[in-house]
Amino acid sequence: MDINEVPAGIPMMQPRKSLQGEGLSLSRKIADHGFAWLAFGCTFMALALLLLFFLRLGIDVNSWFKLMPERIAKFNLEIERRVKDFDEETNKEIADLTKEKENRIKQDPANAASLAIRYDKVISKKIEDRVQTKVEIESNLKSDKRSDFSYFGMLWHFISAGPSSQPQDSGIQAALLSSLLLGAITICAAIPLGVATAIYLEEYRAQSWFGSILQLNINNLAGVPSIMYAILGAYVFVELIFKPFESPAIAARNTLGGGLTLALLVLPVIIVSTQEAIRAVPISLRHASLALGASRWQTIWKIVLPSSLPGILTGLILALSRAMGEAAPLVLFGAALYVNFSPTLFSRFTALPMQIYSWSDDPDPAFHYNAALASAILITMLLGLNSIAIFFRYFVQQKLKG
Repeated sequence: MDINEVPAGIPMMQPRKSLQGEGLSLSRKIADHGFAWLAFGCTFMALALLLLFFLRLGIDVNSWFKLMPERIAKFNLEIERRVKDFDEETNKEIADLTKEKENRIKQDPANAASLAIRYDKVISKKIEDRVQTKVEIESNLKSDKRSDFSYFGMLWHFISAGPSSQPQDSGIQAALLSSLLLGAITICAAIPLGVATAIYLEEYRAQSWFGSILQLNINNLAGVPSIMYAILGAYVFVELIFKPFESPAIAARNTLGGGLTLALLVLPVIIVSTQEAIRAVPISLRHASLALGASRWQTIWKIVLPSSLPGILTGLILALSRAMGEAAPLVLFGAALYVNFSPTLFSRFTALPMQIYSWSDDPDPAFHYNAALASAILITMLLGLNSIAIFFRYFVQQKLKG
């Protein structure tokens, strides 16, 4: 007889249901559903707020395209009025001189000929100077006068023009070039250092106290407020490095220092994301490469890095987006709010977020619409750069799969 077989006549014992287990299961279900609804609600609220933001941004940008043609037309009329006032003032001065000449001739008839010659020379010189001045004024005002009221023409003027006291003439050229230059410096400085640090921590570090302290500091730096990096950058790059060499050609608070400060800001993001990408590479690939005779560095360079490149690019996207949108570190670092020249590595600089902040704080409502359009351009630029990086990451992934 099988020991598991129940003898005839003995009723089988039904397992008793645990009320406590049912209660725990019910509580777990309620908690799971509650967290799911909470996550759904938070996601829905975030999407709603994002939609409201883009809706308001679109309304302000549309208001900019409606308001600026009126301001430009009004400014063109003001230019014409200035030329007309100049002509009237010139005619009045010549008429006053002519009247004065006639009065002097009446008072001194004996010297009428010499007085007439002298006054004629003065009047001729005045007319000649006024004509030359009028030509210069008309030339300057003609360059300021705008006739293209199309959407593309106004948008191109906004992108290619420099700062101005008039909202219809203001542009973002210097701020846009500064932001692109800052982003390039940030990526060129942060990517090699961040990837090299991640490789050391994941591939070369043993269980040593130095590696543990370095990893702990990197994890902590990821949560440090951005203003602290500005303090560090202002002291190291301004006071210690560039200020001793300050000259008309080298500014103490220059673009290179600002870009390196932003590189310190995004460095923890790049290191952590690169570490996660390297950890995702299967250990079997490393073993296979080493078994075939490859050295440790050859394995890293030929196997680990190409396999982890999509994850590294993800960190690059996050770092670039954060660096291009940061304003607080640059404010404390000493970036200027008004720059009317194309920036260089060692010149003063501004940034698009700072230009947006400056316009948003202006009492003229027209500058607020400028800030809205600049914000839309900044968002579009970030989406474009991220799209390029995402496309490159997809290309790399497809190449690895193939």
